[in-house]
Amino acid sequence: MKHTYVIIYPDNARPSAVWGVDEAEENAFCSAAHQALKSSPHTFDGWIREWRKNFQSDGRVGVAQRWNSSFDPLQWIADGERISSVIEANTNYRIVRAFKAYARNPKTVG
Repeated sequence: MKHTYVIIYPDNARPSAVWGVDEAEENAFCSAAHQALKSSPHTFDGWIREWRKNFQSDGRVGVAQRWNSSFDPLQWIADGERISSVIEANTNYRIVRAFKAYARNPKTVG
């Protein structure tokens, strides 16, 4: 089976958080991810929404990037790992987990 690799990294510049593929493949991945996670307590879109709600950068380069103080970024990363594993187990996609880079920035805001 041929695998397609996608990079998952939430960022204000890319609302879907899917990098490394063209728009058609991005849409195909999002559809496959939704199907793969149907019976999971987590959704891919919900996981991305958590990032948007809790990671403060105001969408600007050079702005201090911080997590909200009530949010656990390491738990969010662990949830992303579980989501990625379910998607990989049920699709032909392989995920480069670039979202783990957020573990290097555990700062919080008040």
